[in-house]
Amino acid sequence: MNIMHLNSQFKKGGGLEKILFELLKNNELGNNHLCIINDRYSQEYIDYIPSNKILLCERKEKERNPVKTLLMIKQISNFVINNKIEIIHCHDKLSIKIGYLVKKITKKVKIIFTVHDTMIFTKYLSVFKADKYVAISNAVYKQIRLWVPERKIELIYNGVDLNSYYKVEKQKKINKLTISCVARIDPKIKGQDILIEALNVLKNKYKVNDFRCYFAGEIPLNFENTELFKNVYRYGLQNEVKFLGNIDEIEKIYSESDVVVLPSRHEGLGLVIIEALACNCFPIVSNNEGPLEITKNGEFGMVFEKENHHELADKLFLIINNPDLIENSIEKKYLREYLFENFSLENMFNKYRAEYRSLTKILSMI
Repeated sequence: MNIMHLNSQFKKGGGLEKILFELLKNNELGNNHLCIINDRYSQEYIDYIPSNKILLCERKEKERNPVKTLLMIKQISNFVINNKIEIIHCHDKLSIKIGYLVKKITKKVKIIFTVHDTMIFTKYLSVFKADKYVAISNAVYKQIRLWVPERKIELIYNGVDLNSYYKVEKQKKINKLTISCVARIDPKIKGQDILIEALNVLKNKYKVNDFRCYFAGEIPLNFENTELFKNVYRYGLQNEVKFLGNIDEIEKIYSESDVVVLPSRHEGLGLVIIEALACNCFPIVSNNEGPLEITKNGEFGMVFEKENHHELADKLFLIINNPDLIENSIEKKYLREYLFENFSLENMFNKYRAEYRSLTKILSMI
Protein backbone atom coordinates (compact mmCIF):
# COMPACT_ATOMS: atom_id res chain seq x y z
CA MET A 1 0.00 0.00 0.00
CA ASN A 2 1.19 3.53 -0.80
CA ILE A 3 1.18 5.85 2.21
CA MET A 4 2.03 9.54 2.34
CA HIS A 5 2.86 11.06 5.72
CA LEU A 6 1.92 14.73 5.84
CA ASN A 7 3.16 17.18 8.44
CA SER A 8 3.84 20.90 8.73
CA GLN A 9 7.50 20.41 9.74
CA PHE A 10 10.15 17.74 10.33
CA LYS A 11 12.62 19.23 12.80
CA LYS A 12 14.81 16.94 14.84
CA GLY A 13 14.18 16.92 18.57
CA GLY A 14 10.38 16.73 18.82
CA GLY A 15 8.45 13.69 19.98
CA LEU A 16 6.05 13.87 17.03
CA GLU A 17 8.93 14.02 14.57
CA LYS A 18 10.65 11.10 16.28
CA ILE A 19 7.53 8.94 15.84
CA LEU A 20 7.10 10.10 12.24
CA PHE A 21 10.70 9.12 11.49
CA GLU A 22 10.17 5.65 13.00
CA LEU A 23 7.06 5.14 10.85
CA LEU A 24 8.91 6.24 7.71
CA LYS A 25 11.80 3.85 8.41
CA ASN A 26 9.50 0.84 8.67
CA ASN A 27 8.96 -0.30 5.09
CA GLU A 28 6.90 -3.26 6.27
CA LEU A 29 4.06 -0.85 7.03
CA GLY A 30 3.82 0.17 3.40
CA ASN A 31 5.48 2.08 0.58
CA ASN A 32 6.16 5.25 2.57
CA HIS A 33 6.22 8.76 1.12
CA LEU A 34 6.60 12.10 2.87
CA CYS A 35 5.31 15.62 2.32
CA ILE A 36 6.50 18.50 4.52
CA ILE A 37 4.46 21.67 4.18
CA ASN A 38 6.67 24.36 5.75
CA ASP A 39 10.34 25.16 5.25
CA ARG A 40 11.19 23.79 8.72
CA TYR A 41 12.97 20.46 8.58
CA SER A 42 16.25 18.83 9.57
CA GLN A 43 18.36 17.83 6.58
CA GLU A 44 19.51 14.73 8.44
CA TYR A 45 15.92 13.44 8.44
CA ILE A 46 15.31 14.47 4.85
CA ASP A 47 18.45 12.75 3.55
CA TYR A 48 17.14 9.42 4.84
CA ILE A 49 14.10 9.52 2.50
CA PRO A 50 14.61 8.64 -1.21
CA SER A 51 14.28 11.83 -3.24
CA ASN A 52 11.51 10.38 -5.43
CA LYS A 53 9.38 9.74 -2.33
CA ILE A 54 9.50 13.16 -0.76
CA LEU A 55 7.85 16.51 -1.47
CA LEU A 56 9.12 19.63 0.27
CA CYS A 57 6.65 22.47 -0.26
CA GLU A 58 8.92 25.08 1.38
CA ARG A 59 6.00 27.18 2.61
CA LYS A 60 6.90 30.03 4.96
CA GLU A 61 5.43 29.34 8.39
CA LYS A 62 3.34 32.54 8.53
CA GLU A 63 2.32 32.43 4.86
CA ARG A 64 -1.30 33.61 4.38
CA ASN A 65 -1.39 34.20 0.61
CA PRO A 66 -4.45 32.23 -0.64
CA VAL A 67 -3.08 31.90 -4.18
CA LYS A 68 0.17 30.34 -2.94
CA THR A 69 -1.83 28.03 -0.69
CA LEU A 70 -4.00 26.85 -3.59
CA LEU A 71 -0.92 26.24 -5.74
CA MET A 72 0.63 24.21 -2.94
CA ILE A 73 -2.53 22.09 -2.54
CA LYS A 74 -2.46 21.42 -6.28
CA GLN A 75 1.24 20.46 -6.02
CA ILE A 76 0.50 18.00 -3.20
CA SER A 77 -2.51 16.60 -5.08
CA ASN A 78 -0.34 15.91 -8.14
CA PHE A 79 2.22 14.16 -5.91
CA VAL A 80 -0.57 11.99 -4.47
CA ILE A 81 -1.91 11.10 -7.93
CA ASN A 82 1.49 10.45 -9.53
CA ASN A 83 2.59 8.17 -6.68
CA LYS A 84 -0.77 6.39 -6.48
CA ILE A 85 -1.09 7.28 -2.80
CA GLU A 86 -3.88 5.36 -1.09
CA ILE A 87 -3.57 6.73 2.46
CA ILE A 88 -2.62 10.21 3.65
CA HIS A 89 -1.43 10.05 7.25
CA CYS A 90 -1.73 13.52 8.84
CA HIS A 91 0.16 14.38 12.02
CA ASP A 92 -0.78 17.93 13.05
CA LYS A 93 -3.43 20.65 12.72
CA LEU A 94 -2.18 22.15 9.47
CA SER A 95 -1.69 18.79 7.81
CA ILE A 96 -5.26 17.61 8.45
CA LYS A 97 -6.59 20.82 6.90
CA ILE A 98 -4.39 20.39 3.83
CA GLY A 99 -5.02 16.64 3.66
CA TYR A 100 -8.78 17.19 3.76
CA LEU A 101 -8.60 19.58 0.79
CA VAL A 102 -6.27 17.26 -1.15
CA LYS A 103 -8.78 14.44 -0.70
CA LYS A 104 -11.48 16.65 -2.20
CA ILE A 105 -9.36 16.90 -5.35
CA THR A 106 -7.94 13.37 -5.57
CA LYS A 107 -11.19 11.68 -4.47
CA LYS A 108 -10.10 8.05 -3.96
CA VAL A 109 -7.79 8.39 -0.98
CA LYS A 110 -8.25 7.70 2.73
CA ILE A 111 -7.09 9.94 5.57
CA ILE A 112 -5.84 8.91 8.98
CA PHE A 113 -5.13 11.65 11.51
CA THR A 114 -2.92 11.03 14.54
CA VAL A 115 -3.54 13.60 17.27
CA HIS A 116 -0.21 13.89 19.08
CA ASP A 117 -1.14 16.16 21.98
CA THR A 118 -3.93 17.49 24.14
CA MET A 119 -5.11 21.04 23.42
CA ILE A 120 -5.12 20.27 19.68
CA PHE A 121 -8.42 18.68 18.70
CA THR A 122 -11.35 21.10 18.73
CA LYS A 123 -14.86 21.35 17.32
CA TYR A 124 -13.45 23.57 14.57
CA LEU A 125 -10.79 21.02 13.61
CA SER A 126 -13.39 18.24 13.47
CA VAL A 127 -14.84 19.98 10.39
CA PHE A 128 -11.78 18.71 8.44
CA LYS A 129 -12.87 15.11 8.53
CA ALA A 130 -10.62 12.05 8.50
CA ASP A 131 -11.58 8.43 7.88
CA LYS A 132 -9.77 7.35 11.05
CA TYR A 133 -8.46 9.19 14.10
CA VAL A 134 -5.61 7.94 16.29
CA ALA A 135 -5.23 9.14 19.88
CA ILE A 136 -1.80 8.69 21.48
CA SER A 137 -3.29 8.54 25.00
CA ASN A 138 -6.62 8.21 26.76
CA ALA A 139 -6.45 11.94 27.50
CA VAL A 140 -6.31 12.70 23.77
CA TYR A 141 -8.96 10.04 23.08
CA LYS A 142 -11.42 11.83 25.38
CA GLN A 143 -10.94 15.10 23.54
CA ILE A 144 -11.48 13.58 20.08
CA ARG A 145 -14.56 11.72 21.32
CA LEU A 146 -16.32 15.02 22.03
CA TRP A 147 -16.80 15.57 18.28
CA VAL A 148 -16.06 12.23 16.56
CA PRO A 149 -17.90 8.87 16.82
CA GLU A 150 -15.94 6.33 18.87
CA ARG A 151 -16.00 3.81 16.01
CA LYS A 152 -13.68 6.14 14.09
CA ILE A 153 -11.12 6.53 16.91
CA GLU A 154 -8.30 4.17 17.86
CA LEU A 155 -5.95 4.41 20.84
CA ILE A 156 -2.34 3.77 19.76
CA TYR A 157 0.38 4.70 22.24
CA ASN A 158 3.56 6.16 20.77
CA GLY A 159 6.28 3.54 20.84
CA VAL A 160 9.95 3.50 21.80
CA ASP A 161 12.80 1.18 20.77
CA LEU A 162 12.94 -0.14 24.31
CA ASN A 163 15.78 -2.61 23.72
CA SER A 164 18.15 0.17 22.67
CA TYR A 165 17.39 2.10 25.86
CA TYR A 166 17.72 -0.97 28.08
CA LYS A 167 21.29 -1.36 26.78
CA VAL A 168 22.26 2.03 28.22
CA GLU A 169 24.76 1.66 31.04
CA LYS A 170 24.49 4.06 33.93
CA GLN A 171 27.54 6.26 34.50
CA LYS A 172 29.35 6.02 37.80
CA LYS A 173 27.49 8.10 40.36
CA ILE A 174 28.95 11.36 41.64
CA ASN A 175 28.05 13.07 44.89
CA LYS A 176 25.47 15.19 43.14
CA LEU A 177 21.91 14.53 42.07
CA THR A 178 21.79 14.74 38.26
CA ILE A 179 18.50 16.08 36.92
CA SER A 180 17.54 16.20 33.25
CA CYS A 181 14.70 17.88 31.39
CA VAL A 182 14.41 16.60 27.82
CA ALA A 183 12.16 18.77 25.64
CA ARG A 184 12.43 21.64 23.18
CA ILE A 185 12.91 24.91 25.04
CA ASP A 186 9.34 26.18 25.00
CA PRO A 187 8.31 27.21 28.54
CA LYS A 188 4.72 28.07 27.60
CA ILE A 189 4.13 24.40 26.82
CA LYS A 190 7.02 22.43 28.28
CA GLY A 191 7.31 24.41 31.53
CA GLN A 192 11.09 24.68 31.86
CA ASP A 193 10.58 27.89 33.85
CA ILE A 194 8.78 25.86 36.54
CA LEU A 195 11.84 23.65 36.96
CA ILE A 196 14.16 26.69 37.14
CA GLU A 197 11.96 28.19 39.86
CA ALA A 198 12.09 24.87 41.75
CA LEU A 199 15.89 24.80 41.50
CA ASN A 200 15.95 28.37 42.86
CA VAL A 201 14.00 27.19 45.91
CA LEU A 202 16.29 24.19 46.25
CA LYS A 203 19.47 26.26 46.23
CA ASN A 204 18.51 29.55 47.81
CA LYS A 205 15.83 28.48 50.32
CA TYR A 206 16.87 24.94 51.23
CA LYS A 207 20.58 25.80 50.79
CA VAL A 208 21.21 22.71 48.64
CA ASN A 209 23.84 22.88 45.91
CA ASP A 210 24.79 19.24 45.42
CA PHE A 211 22.82 18.92 42.17
CA ARG A 212 23.22 19.64 38.48
CA CYS A 213 20.52 20.01 35.85
CA TYR A 214 20.73 19.44 32.09
CA PHE A 215 18.19 20.89 29.67
CA ALA A 216 18.33 18.94 26.38
CA GLY A 217 16.24 20.14 23.46
CA GLU A 218 16.06 22.66 20.63
CA ILE A 219 17.04 26.15 21.80
CA PRO A 220 15.14 29.07 20.22
CA LEU A 221 16.79 32.05 18.55
CA ASN A 222 17.88 34.89 20.85
CA PHE A 223 17.58 32.56 23.82
CA GLU A 224 19.97 34.73 25.87
CA ASN A 225 17.32 37.47 25.90
CA THR A 226 14.57 35.29 27.38
CA GLU A 227 13.44 35.37 31.01
CA LEU A 228 14.23 31.67 31.30
CA PHE A 229 17.91 32.22 30.51
CA LYS A 230 18.16 35.43 32.57
CA ASN A 231 16.64 33.71 35.61
CA VAL A 232 19.44 31.14 35.65
CA TYR A 233 21.89 34.00 36.35
CA ARG A 234 19.43 35.96 38.49
CA TYR A 235 19.14 32.97 40.83
CA GLY A 236 22.85 32.14 40.72
CA LEU A 237 22.27 28.78 39.05
CA GLN A 238 24.80 29.12 36.23
CA ASN A 239 27.10 26.50 37.78
CA GLU A 240 24.30 23.98 38.23
CA VAL A 241 22.27 24.47 35.03
CA LYS A 242 23.40 23.67 31.47
CA PHE A 243 21.42 24.12 28.24
CA LEU A 244 22.71 21.51 25.79
CA GLY A 245 20.53 22.03 22.72
CA ASN A 246 19.53 19.04 20.59
CA ILE A 247 21.48 15.91 21.50
CA ASP A 248 22.00 13.25 18.83
CA GLU A 249 22.44 10.42 21.32
CA ILE A 250 19.99 11.30 24.06
CA GLU A 251 20.83 8.00 25.75
CA LYS A 252 24.03 9.62 27.02
CA ILE A 253 21.98 12.14 28.97
CA TYR A 254 19.83 9.41 30.46
CA SER A 255 22.94 7.42 31.38
CA GLU A 256 24.13 10.33 33.55
CA SER A 257 20.73 11.19 35.00
CA ASP A 258 19.21 10.13 38.28
CA VAL A 259 15.97 12.04 37.80
CA VAL A 260 14.13 13.17 34.65
CA VAL A 261 11.65 16.00 35.18
CA LEU A 262 8.79 16.74 32.78
CA PRO A 263 7.16 19.96 34.10
CA SER A 264 4.86 20.49 31.10
CA ARG A 265 1.80 22.70 31.23
CA HIS A 266 0.05 20.23 28.91
CA GLU A 267 1.28 16.95 27.46
CA GLY A 268 -0.46 14.38 25.27
CA LEU A 269 1.72 11.49 26.40
CA GLY A 270 5.38 12.24 27.15
CA LEU A 271 7.71 10.04 25.10
CA VAL A 272 10.73 11.10 27.18
CA ILE A 273 9.19 9.51 30.28
CA ILE A 274 9.03 6.13 28.52
CA GLU A 275 12.66 6.53 27.42
CA ALA A 276 13.73 7.61 30.90
CA LEU A 277 12.02 4.66 32.60
CA ALA A 278 13.67 2.25 30.14
CA CYS A 279 17.04 3.80 31.06
CA ASN A 280 16.40 3.33 34.77
CA CYS A 281 15.88 7.04 35.45
CA PHE A 282 13.37 8.20 38.05
CA PRO A 283 10.64 10.45 36.54
CA ILE A 284 8.98 13.41 38.21
CA VAL A 285 6.05 14.68 36.14
CA SER A 286 3.42 17.39 36.37
CA ASN A 287 -0.09 16.03 36.78
CA ASN A 288 -1.09 16.17 33.12
CA GLU A 289 -3.19 13.22 31.99
CA GLY A 290 -0.63 11.90 29.47
CA PRO A 291 2.33 11.56 31.89
CA LEU A 292 -0.05 10.28 34.57
CA GLU A 293 -1.04 7.48 32.17
CA ILE A 294 2.57 6.41 31.66
CA THR A 295 3.54 6.58 35.34
CA LYS A 296 0.23 5.05 36.45
CA ASN A 297 -0.54 8.05 38.64
CA GLY A 298 2.91 8.07 40.17
CA GLU A 299 3.40 4.33 40.68
CA PHE A 300 6.46 4.67 38.44
CA GLY A 301 7.93 7.94 39.72
CA MET A 302 6.53 11.04 41.41
CA VAL A 303 3.83 13.55 40.49
CA PHE A 304 3.51 17.23 41.37
CA GLU A 305 0.72 19.70 40.71
CA LYS A 306 1.45 21.51 37.47
CA GLU A 307 2.63 25.12 37.90
CA ASN A 308 3.55 24.36 41.54
CA HIS A 309 7.32 24.82 41.61
CA HIS A 310 7.36 24.65 45.42
CA GLU A 311 5.97 21.10 45.34
CA LEU A 312 8.51 20.14 42.67
CA ALA A 313 11.31 21.57 44.83
CA ASP A 314 10.05 19.50 47.78
CA LYS A 315 10.12 16.32 45.67
CA LEU A 316 13.71 17.00 44.59
CA PHE A 317 14.71 17.86 48.17
CA LEU A 318 13.20 14.57 49.37
CA ILE A 319 15.23 12.59 46.82
CA ILE A 320 18.46 14.42 47.67
CA ASN A 321 17.98 13.53 51.33
CA ASN A 322 16.80 9.97 50.57
CA PRO A 323 18.83 8.77 47.56
CA ASP A 324 17.77 5.15 48.09
CA LEU A 325 14.22 6.22 47.23
CA ILE A 326 15.10 6.14 43.53
CA GLU A 327 16.45 2.58 43.58
CA ASN A 328 13.83 1.01 45.82
CA SER A 329 10.56 2.59 44.72
CA ILE A 330 10.09 0.82 41.36
CA GLU A 331 9.98 -2.96 40.84
CA LYS A 332 12.08 -3.28 37.69
CA LYS A 333 10.77 -6.59 36.32
CA TYR A 334 7.18 -5.39 36.58
CA LEU A 335 8.13 -2.05 34.96
CA ARG A 336 9.87 -3.79 32.05
CA GLU A 337 6.82 -5.97 31.34
CA TYR A 338 4.55 -2.94 31.55
CA LEU A 339 6.65 -0.89 29.10
CA PHE A 340 6.90 -3.69 26.52
CA GLU A 341 3.20 -4.42 26.72
CA ASN A 342 2.17 -0.81 26.14
CA PHE A 343 4.96 1.30 24.64
CA SER A 344 7.14 -0.83 22.37
CA LEU A 345 7.76 0.20 18.76
CA GLU A 346 6.57 -3.21 17.58
CA ASN A 347 3.27 -2.79 19.38
CA MET A 348 2.78 0.63 17.76
CA PHE A 349 3.72 -0.70 14.30
CA ASN A 350 1.30 -3.63 14.56
CA LYS A 351 -1.60 -1.36 15.44
CA TYR A 352 -0.87 1.10 12.64
CA ARG A 353 -0.49 -1.79 10.20
CA ALA A 354 -3.96 -2.98 11.14
CA GLU A 355 -5.43 0.50 10.62
CA TYR A 356 -3.73 0.94 7.24
CA ARG A 357 -4.98 -2.46 6.04
CA SER A 358 -8.49 -1.69 7.20
CA LEU A 359 -8.51 1.56 5.21
CA THR A 360 -7.09 -0.02 2.04
CA LYS A 361 -9.66 -2.80 2.30
CA ILE A 362 -12.38 -0.15 2.24
CA LEU A 363 -10.69 1.46 -0.77
CA SER A 364 -10.71 -1.83 -2.70
CA MET A 365 -14.47 -2.02 -2.25
CA ILE A 366 -15.08 1.43 -3.77
